[in-house]
Amino acid sequence: GGNALQVTRRHCHRRRHRLHHRHLHLTSSTIPLQTSLQQTGLERDRLRAQLAQLETEHAAGQAHAEELRAEGAQLLLDLQAFERQNEQLTSQLGSLETALHSEGAEREAAHSQAQVTAPQLAPHLPPLPLRAFPSRLTPRPPSLHSQLATMKQMLSGLERSREVTQ
Repeated sequence: GGNALQVTRRHCHRRRHRLHHRHLHLTSSTIPLQTSLQQTGLERDRLRAQLAQLETEHAAGQAHAEELRAEGAQLLLDLQAFERQNEQLTSQLGSLETALHSEGAEREAAHSQAQVTAPQLAPHLPPLPLRAFPSRLTPRPPSLHSQLATMKQMLSGLERSREVTQ
């Protein structure tokens, strides 16, 4: 009986020793797995934070792009209004130049007619004092000249601002 007890004891002791080794082996292999799992969790958290930051930046970028689209649309409207105003001013300038040219031609014709008629009438008219010809009788259209100058200034200003916007 004593021998069988010793055999069983040795057998139990060997079994316990193998189980202890196995436990140590399993424990030693789970530590790296736990460390790896912790590192993976930290990496996941870092990536989530980075994703949240990228989503915030993306939303800000989209908002800025929308502002730029709206600004571009407003600039297009401004440019179209500017071009319409430029066309109107160019048309008005052409009309003023035509009117000024016509008036100049009429003055030239009246002056030529006066030079032809004056010598014929001069012998029949008594001499007049100089103050008999007030300056208001001499036709001067300063309004046409000033309008023309103003229109030319406005047109050159519009052309300069147009060059800047292009």
